[in-house]
Amino acid sequence: RGRLQTSQLQHMVSVIPDVRLRVTNVPDIVPLEKAFPVEITVTNMTEQRICLRLVLAKLKTGGLLWSGISGKQLGEVGAGESVELTLSALPVVCGLQSVGGVRLTDIFCGKTHEFENFAQVFVFDPEESAIESL
Repeated sequence: RGRLQTSQLQHMVSVIPDVRLRVTNVPDIVPLEKAFPVEITVTNMTEQRICLRLVLAKLKTGGLLWSGISGKQLGEVGAGESVELTLSALPVVCGLQSVGGVRLTDIFCGKTHEFENFAQVFVFDPEESAIESL
């Protein structure tokens, strides 16, 4: 007699992040060496309160620099609640630049959430370009 053998199906379990970062407003085109706002919403996706600290890290590409206070305490955020932030970035290299380098640490448990490449901006030199007339 023959026997039918089957193997267990393996599937990836989707993991919901504890903290979600959503870009609410960022310009598409920015002039070189002129700071621009990056508006984000940070949402606590857990079922308990968290206490967040914001750290602005140097971007790996080096095309943008953060301007502002790093290590800032954002305070407690309840389960399912959000906090809105406006960050300031300074473009120092022309071309398409990725926005990232945001780290949010939950002070209660010590877990750090890193956000890279969450937006892109095109940086132009107003002295050498006709883009500013667009």
